Amino acid sequence: MKSQNKTPKRTLLDTSVYGELMLDPQTVTKIEKRIERNQTLVYGNRIIRNELRETSAQARLGKQSKRILLLNLYDRLTAGHEIIMGDLIRILAKKYYEKYRRFDGKYPYDSLKNDFLIVASASIKELNIVVSHDTKTMLSELAMKAYKKINSENGLENPDFIPYQEYKRRLDLIDPPV
Repeated sequence: MKSQNKTPKRTLLDTSVYGELMLDPQTVTKIEKRIERNQTLVYGNRIIRNELRETSAQARLGKQSKRILLLNLYDRLTAGHEIIMGDLIRILAKKYYEKYRRFDGKYPYDSLKNDFLIVASASIKELNIVVSHDTKTMLSELAMKAYKKINSENGLENPDFIPYQEYKRRLDLIDPPV
């Protein structure tokens, strides 16, 4: 019998994932079960919460406000595990961008700032997994190369970056659908 690792997976769900989760209650239930069993801790930060808050007040899912649903889901899953965005995180994010540009990255800093701050917060807090639906910027080849290089130079481990569909597949392997 395989021994189970008792340390919970420390996971950060990017803003893009919450919209997917709202439409996928079975996956939310699986995540909540893993949280209850102390197998997963979901982290967030002010950037993610603020991006969710920017959802239009008129947007609806059925009769309910999409913004309120997203914020409630974020609060429920993160349950007090919010990473404070300090100077060290801001410096690391800026270093990611500088390296990204040296690798011929084309996006301006304003387009990547939040993504790089989110990744820097996960790296500084030594999270295991970052889940994102954003393959054009956050999970792009050049951004990933920049994270790896800068984290290595600073003695930081890279989180395991996975797209939402892969994260969902992994949850299904652990806790198959009924």
